[in-house]
Amino acid sequence: MRLRSPDGSVVGTGSVRRVAQLRRKFPNLKFEDMRGNLNTRLSKLDSPNSTFSALILAVSGLTRVSLGHRITSPLGPPYLFYAVGQGALGVEIRSRDSRVREALHGLGDWQTEWTCAAERGCLRVLEGGCSLPVGVECSLQELSELDSTSTAYAMAYGEEEFTPLQGDSPLLHFSGILPLSTPFPDINAPASAVAPLLSKRRAKLTLTASVTSPDGSKHVVHAAPAVTVGSYRGAQFWGEECARELRRLGAGEILDEITRVRKA
Repeated sequence: MRLRSPDGSVVGTGSVRRVAQLRRKFPNLKFEDMRGNLNTRLSKLDSPNSTFSALILAVSGLTRVSLGHRITSPLGPPYLFYAVGQGALGVEIRSRDSRVREALHGLGDWQTEWTCAAERGCLRVLEGGCSLPVGVECSLQELSELDSTSTAYAMAYGEEEFTPLQGDSPLLHFSGILPLSTPFPDINAPASAVAPLLSKRRAKLTLTASVTSPDGSKHVVHAAPAVTVGSYRGAQFWGEECARELRRLGAGEILDEITRVRKA
């Protein structure tokens, strides 16, 4: 990672999280608010009268519109953790629209779902939102059936805490747990007495979370040990546990101070 700019250079970004984290690493730079869509921001940077020396933008956003060549310095952990749920796409539909449900059947990605569950569980306990300097890095590695004889595969974290999902739950049809050939449940009909066959999944979840004071002077990071999870709720439960430890390490004091300043 490199960010070569003279002392006092102005860097534009609209993210409180990015500013807080980067101030720790680059105290010699000035960070100013930059708003607008991608083209608007780039035009402000390219203007002959621009006061900005650089912009902080998402790599995915630039590459999606074939502007990856504008990237000069990729930034990532441990200097810059991404926002909770960043990069994940969600689709909201009418609950009784069976035609759209069928069209979306199988498009869900259970690994993305579980990863977001862990990240959002962490944020929920921290009582934070998109405007707070909370960053995460989360990864999920599916365990193969060859690992089925191991203790980790047999019992996933938090699994004993939850009752099994009902076989006719719409959630199962978008998370890859049900085979694609399974008919979508009729929400107007009573729950089926025979639950469809569920695909047993186990994955190794790794989560690191951070909280940084807006001026970058305080920074708390917790890299939780990898754990085996077997459900969306298990991943969420582990994210909540990680947040409690992060608070214990000092993140709670940072968040409480931010709240006091905003209320003043």
